[in-house]
Order: sequence, then structure tokens, then C-alpha cells
Amino acid sequence: MIVERARAYIITFIIFIVSDAYSNPIIQQIDQYISTLNISKSKMMVVFDIDDTILSNKDPIESHNDFSIPHLIAYQHRASLTKIQETKEVYDWLNYNNIKVTFITFRCEIHRLSTIKNLYEQGFRNWDSLIMYGEPCNYAITKAVDFKRNERKKLSLNGFHIVAAIGDQYSDLKGGYTDLFFKLKDPGYFTE
Repeated sequence: MIVERARAYIITFIIFIVSDAYSNPIIQQIDQYISTLNISKSKMMVVFDIDDTILSNKDPIESHNDFSIPHLIAYQHRASLTKIQETKEVYDWLNYNNIKVTFITFRCEIHRLSTIKNLYEQGFRNWDSLIMYGEPCNYAITKAVDFKRNERKKLSLNGFHIVAAIGDQYSDLKGGYTDLFFKLKDPGYFTE
């Protein structure tokens, strides 16, 4: 009897911990940090990368046994990437707390509609802006790190306080114009 009650207590405790949003370390750190700021939440913003931060490229990479831009673009065009649960939890928490969300991606502007469709289908339906790399998408003349830094700078100059940047690549995070940055697990490829 005592063992059964103890087992029920442990199971209940585990379910509570797993379902508690504060079990997500990114949420914990953002929450602690914003509590120290004397800024209206309407001016706070968190910036996310998309690929391998919000949406997973794991399936296209595994199906072709390699990182290949043409294969990834095909998956992006089909809007068939799946959400990454850890960052979806952060996104949901930010929306619940009325903190603005912006996506800055090095995806080409031509993929805007399929990107929006994929985000929407994976539950990302409430965000402030989606910033994409403009046409003609000449990746040889601009590095991702420069593009993303410049876009964060523009947001800051427009009055937003970027509390955090979240991404899987250092190019998503370097260059300033954010207070905190969270580097997610490396998906097995590198972009500059």
C-alpha cells in the first residue's frame, strides 16, 4: 500500500515536472532576465532563426545522408518540415507573456509563402514579423551573420528591445543587438 502510494506520487511528480514550462532552461533564463528590466513588454522581442531552430531539417538531411542546399530548398518549398518542440515551448511562453516574436532567416524571399504555410501548420501563428533574405538571394555577397546582425540592428533602431536571439548557428547570434543568446544543438552543418 505504501509502495503503491509512493509510486503514484512519483509518477504524478514526474508528469508535473515534464509538463511544467519552467523545465525549459531557455524559458527560465528569459523569465529571470526580463524580471530585471524596466521596459514595457510591448517593446520586448525575442528573435528566432527558423531552420533547425523552429523547424527541423533532420528528415531531409537523413533521407539524403548529407546536408544539401537543393534538398533543403525542396523541403522548404513543400512546407513539410516539423517543429522542434523545445523552441515551440519557448515560442508559446513568449506569446502567453505578450513578448513579441520575430523570425530572421537566411531563406530566400521567394520561399515566403511556403515558409508561412509551414510555420502556420506547425502551430506558429502569432508573431510580429518574418524577415527573409531579399531577392536575388546572392549568398556569395552576404554572409548570414552580417544579414542577421543588420536586421537585429534595424529592429533595435525601430524601438524594440531584443531580449534574446535563439538559433542553431553562431551566425544566428553573433554581432550584437541582443541581450541574451541561446545556441541550440548543432545539426551537423555550419553556416557563416
